[in-house]
Amino acid sequence: MGHPSADSDSLEGPGVILRRVMGLWRPRGRVARIFNVLLAGITLVSIAFLVVCVALKLYADPPEELEQIALCGLVASLCVGFFFKASLFMALGGTLRQTVRLLEDTRVEFFSGDNNKLTRRRYQKLSRNIYYYGQMVAVPAAIAWVTCPLLSRILAKTDQDHHEVQRQFPVPVWFPLDVYASPIFEYMYVVQSFCVLVVAECCISTDIFFVHTMLMVAAELEVLNSNLSSLGHTNLQTKKVKGEESIFRYKTYDRRLTLLNGVQPLGEHASTEDTVHEWLHEQLVKSVRHHQAILRVVSLLQSAMDVSIFILLFVNMA
Repeated sequence: MGHPSADSDSLEGPGVILRRVMGLWRPRGRVARIFNVLLAGITLVSIAFLVVCVALKLYADPPEELEQIALCGLVASLCVGFFFKASLFMALGGTLRQTVRLLEDTRVEFFSGDNNKLTRRRYQKLSRNIYYYGQMVAVPAAIAWVTCPLLSRILAKTDQDHHEVQRQFPVPVWFPLDVYASPIFEYMYVVQSFCVLVVAECCISTDIFFVHTMLMVAAELEVLNSNLSSLGHTNLQTKKVKGEESIFRYKTYDRRLTLLNGVQPLGEHASTEDTVHEWLHEQLVKSVRHHQAILRVVSLLQSAMDVSIFILLFVNMA
């Protein structure tokens, strides 16, 4: 049995380093877990900080413009959804790690040739492309959100030189102090910008994990289907040569296995055919075990996504 892990990507999926830096992926080891709790706390506090900002703004100093009220409601609903999604991802870290470990064991145990390796690599490449596309959308959007107040203030200054333009934050905020005075404004602006980037990357890194895992399950299903199709195209041929001699060959769809490479006495024909039937039985049993392993992976993944998918739908509706 081959081991594809030597030349294959990690089944933890793209963005695994980012998830570890943000404390979303629980590492092994006591010291690493303590450090991970600290990183996870920073991530959750960053998301919650934006909720606190808009909540205080709506409660203590509600804006008069309808656009500002809608913006505060949008930020609050999105960040609340992201907060619960990140919290659930951290809480279900054991189940997610067990899913990855079971999927990795399945790939190692049921590795049966270069065709399977190419199929799995194709799905891994698709997963990486989806991750890159997500980053290409999320990162520029977050940067634009952060820099928009600065750009609007610069443009307003050039058009209206007769009065001072009020400073703006990426997210509306109210605190019982003058947050628009320097250097408090600069500090608050940097903190909010950091929090916005954390929210964007947290969303991408958690979503891509589930997408990647589902693609890896789809790859295993395609590998299983390919193996079963190969067995379905089995063609056993017996050719008699010189009366009491025969050649017995076994053919499959895109590969050929010669059981006897030379002349074989007719008396050994039955035993050779039994050997082939036994081999076919072993392959069928292996395919059944492969299917059962896939079902276990799907069951674990479903248990982790039951609540997360509701949060995802809630955030997308917002």
